[in-house]
Amino acid sequence: MGKEYIYTTFGTKDVLQTVQQRYSNRPIYLTFDLDDHEHFQLIEYSINEKSPFSSGVQYDVLFKQNQSLDLRGLMDWNYLTLNDDEREHFIMRAKAWITDHQDETGLINIFLLQVNEGFDYAILTTWKTEKQLQEFKPIIDDFFKSFQYASNVHYREKKFQFAKF
Repeated sequence: MGKEYIYTTFGTKDVLQTVQQRYSNRPIYLTFDLDDHEHFQLIEYSINEKSPFSSGVQYDVLFKQNQSLDLRGLMDWNYLTLNDDEREHFIMRAKAWITDHQDETGLINIFLLQVNEGFDYAILTTWKTEKQLQEFKPIIDDFFKSFQYASNVHYREKKFQFAKF
């Protein structure tokens, strides 16, 4: 399989549903932020090199646990901004961490992502239930702990759920 991408964009529910309808031939999903149900995101997991969104973020999939193009479940995004010195070490450790945790209960998939040609990275985990994510959360936190306290690293996290209207 060739390169894979995850495309995201944010906006109001109405605007994003219009975009979703415009590209109804593509697997674009509306999601909402679990901490703020008025904060919406469109997401597409694709082998298409062109984003359907006029603004947003293109992530290159560097590594993943499950080889399918399926995107479902509760999404837990963990973002890092790294400098050149930290990049290779992070990618190497993230790949090993993903491989070590591929059989966790309730885990659907883990993705190691990089913003197209940037210094921003993400690990996206997808889960069957919130409870299973919460049980695994200390393991996620432990992995990111060593990176969070580095001088030039900016770390943040968000959870999104697929919207059903």
